[in-house]
Amino acid sequence: MKSRRSVAVMMAGVLVSVGWVWAGTYAESVLESGPTSYWRMNDASGSVTVADSATNLPLNPGSVVGTVYLGVPGALTNESGNTAMGDNAGGSVLVTNAEVGASFSLELWVKSATTNWNNWGNFLSSRVANGFEFGPTKDTKALTLYVANSSGALILLTSYTVPSDITQWHHYAMTYSDTAGVDNAKLYVDGVPVVNYNVTIARVADTLSSLYVGRGISGREFSGTLDEVAIYGRALGADEIARHYSALIERHASSYSRAVLGDGPTSYWRLDEPAGSTVVADYATNAPVTPGACIGTLSLGAAGALVDDAKNSAMSDAALGYVQVANAEIGASFSLELWAKSAIATWNNWGNLISSRVANGFEFGPAKGTKQLQFYVMDTNNALTGVIFYTPSDDITQWHHYVVTYQDVAGTDTAFMYMDGVQVATASPTVARAAATLPLLSVGCGSSGDRTFNGTLDECAIYSHVLSPDQVRLHYRVGLGWRGGTVVLVR
Repeated sequence: MKSRRSVAVMMAGVLVSVGWVWAGTYAESVLESGPTSYWRMNDASGSVTVADSATNLPLNPGSVVGTVYLGVPGALTNESGNTAMGDNAGGSVLVTNAEVGASFSLELWVKSATTNWNNWGNFLSSRVANGFEFGPTKDTKALTLYVANSSGALILLTSYTVPSDITQWHHYAMTYSDTAGVDNAKLYVDGVPVVNYNVTIARVADTLSSLYVGRGISGREFSGTLDEVAIYGRALGADEIARHYSALIERHASSYSRAVLGDGPTSYWRLDEPAGSTVVADYATNAPVTPGACIGTLSLGAAGALVDDAKNSAMSDAALGYVQVANAEIGASFSLELWAKSAIATWNNWGNLISSRVANGFEFGPAKGTKQLQFYVMDTNNALTGVIFYTPSDDITQWHHYVVTYQDVAGTDTAFMYMDGVQVATASPTVARAAATLPLLSVGCGSSGDRTFNGTLDECAIYSHVLSPDQVRLHYRVGLGWRGGTVVLVR
């Protein structure tokens, strides 16, 4: 049932695990993490109970209270038969004797009925000693997390405003680690950690509590749809939560796309459309998606970069066209990732691999007549700063995997460039940046339409966070069709 491939690299003579590729179902990924209870909400319309699918005993089925709508379409688009629980603020599910530890995790998929949460009804709540509340703030897009101490007093840990469209499905998880000394709580949205909070709360080991799904205090029911609800008697690791989220992806998609999507890109253009297409799809699972429009003359359907992916194709460009994207989302900190190969031995145009020459934008691409790659970052006033310039010795007419990351911090920022999974350059600039939506972004084009890339591009992704070296290595190795064994990365 379980299908998890560990990925490792040899670093300084030591074999180090750096990641995984999940090839099973969402339920298999959840069950591998050992939930104490797992209500999949796959029960038929009209059911008065919801089943607990956890493999521990005793099971804790839930009882429907009031009016809810079971059997509505669920979050897992890649699993036939998946359904969810819809609630028009008129009902909930009550679970008695749910097991909650001093350390615990909560996880589920949610979409709101309206653009702002229109009720206080929690996703999950247990307003008793050692309990918690996890859910929305009415009339906003904010999520709040409360944790109760051993006397039942609720302590507000954090409030976080979801930047995406909450009327679309999103994966929400929170973890609480009870330790000797300072405890830690984390909140994740779509597999990515967004809040990290230290606190000290007196809690006790496992207790059996009444728990509600889709309700806060009496009369405050959730308005929207809930699916795949799980609780755990420990704090899940970030890798587990990312794996669960990535299991949403089409099971027959490439391992590379699962690895990329598991790391939460804000946009991901696979560029695998057939020849003649005028639009390229955004495969990122956040909403809204940002497809790209084909400008000028370019050739989709060319042979792609990925090994062992029968459906992979790419975008070939003879310096005559590019892809333009409107309203792509970028963070003050960000990462850019793609595969590229030049048409000739040195880059023969200034056309960038990917660029957005506006406030808070960037440029990443070649220097004409050389093999050099250049990475520029824009500040909030449209000023362009050269950050990294790197000239490889490799044959650039072959496929290579390129990544740049930019970490915006108080004080000196940090930038990295990677080629084929290995860090090749770093810099410490200071650029005033802010989170932003870019009015226009171009794949395969520089600052003007006549500066287009000459070569082939594939699997282009942007992230509003910094990819780690381990994540970059994993993406590269999986792109080469890695399936096991020891890998040595040398540059």
